[in-house]
Amino acid sequence: MGHALSAKYFGCEDAETTLFKSFFNPHTTVYCENFENSTAIVLSGIMVPIVFAVIFLFIRERFITYNAIFLLGVSLLMAHGDLNQMGFSRMFSLIISFVGGIIITTAIIKIATFELMETAQQE
Repeated sequence: MGHALSAKYFGCEDAETTLFKSFFNPHTTVYCENFENSTAIVLSGIMVPIVFAVIFLFIRERFITYNAIFLLGVSLLMAHGDLNQMGFSRMFSLIISFVGGIIITTAIIKIATFELMETAQQE
């Protein structure tokens, strides 16, 4: 989403996001004649979901907070291609993806625990 939004902002002709396609990772393809702002476009792919997650954290509702943490984890997990394109090492990208996986796992456990406690309180 971030790639496509910033590509339109910088005047690129077209941006196409593929979420599910056989065995390929989700990705955004940007078609731009003048690709001066490629770093900004790549960086926005990482930053837009993180900004949304931080905004959701300010709501301070537990369920929404856990989902914001989940979104943060997904953003980090999916950032490996962007980080590689920006020149970071594969090891750094792998570590960021691993941290994202840990955050996702923690968020899923928190969401499940929250739902179980809510269900138990209703009974």
